[in-house]
Amino acid sequence: MFDGAVTVLAIVDDLEENRLAAEKAVNEMYPEIEVRLYASATEFISALAKDRSFDFVLSDMCMETKRSGYEVAVESWSWRIPCTIVSGGSDHGQNRVYVGYPKAVYNGEKSDPELWKQVIQTIQSGGEYGNAHRVALRIGKSDQPDKEFGQTSATVALPLNV
Repeated sequence: MFDGAVTVLAIVDDLEENRLAAEKAVNEMYPEIEVRLYASATEFISALAKDRSFDFVLSDMCMETKRSGYEVAVESWSWRIPCTIVSGGSDHGQNRVYVGYPKAVYNGEKSDPELWKQVIQTIQSGGEYGNAHRVALRIGKSDQPDKEFGQTSATVALPLNV
């Protein structure tokens, strides 16, 4: 996954069925990746403050607040840890899932591991600048947070429906 450079993946979503579906998809596609699950932005940001061994973060948007995922993305990118937001939503009566980086929209539910497999394939594809992980690898992880960089990068990681 992500050029074989991801060893620790964080999944942040307030709904357990979504976290478990994403974990199942990752485990089936890439059993070598350690998946860590977090039920809120607060929980993940607290974990990140103590441990920055994450290589990639997938976050829901609406958790404690409607923009909690943005907070996750800002904190992650501030340390040069790539994060993309995978947000569920209802669009004119149809269930949709919106991906922030690269931008994509899927019909379906985040509780479906097969949908997550499609999302993961999209996230890991893309060219030099269309793949968040490749961009982060080029930049390199940081020893100190850079909030301005985090805010700019988090804006790029926002889905289309936000």
